[in-house]
Amino acid sequence: MSKFYSLKKLFNSKFVFIKPSQRKVLIYDREKEHFCRIFFSNKSYEVLDSRYESINIYVIFFILFKSGFNNFKDNYKKYYIDLVSPKIVFSAIDNSPSFYNLKNLNDKPLYISFQYGMRDNQFYKECKNYIKKTKKKLMNYYIFLFG
Repeated sequence: MSKFYSLKKLFNSKFVFIKPSQRKVLIYDREKEHFCRIFFSNKSYEVLDSRYESINIYVIFFILFKSGFNNFKDNYKKYYIDLVSPKIVFSAIDNSPSFYNLKNLNDKPLYISFQYGMRDNQFYKECKNYIKKTKKKLMNYYIFLFG
């Protein structure tokens, strides 16, 4: 089921063939891009589609040239960030462990997340399992929370 789901996502993705633009801000996850427009003008940011709504072929060739297929998902995010070279990586998807792993991949930008909804213990459990499985710390610079 998981492989079928991944193939379905791949076939539904939009393929982009140009190099990502260098921007001051990188939005992680297009899902809440409309929320991010409150803080940033459209021309000041680039979007990294973490759910693979679009896949950048330029980045894929860059990965294959630099590191092959090893750690492909993490390398895609790392090199995408490298190519955009943002000062800030921003996300309104505050319950994504993969966002909090980005600092392990590239520690140059400032990572900022914004709480978008109420949370239960599920996210805490996911983070705990992620840390146990990967032996990596999850990090961020600023987390803006309710209250």
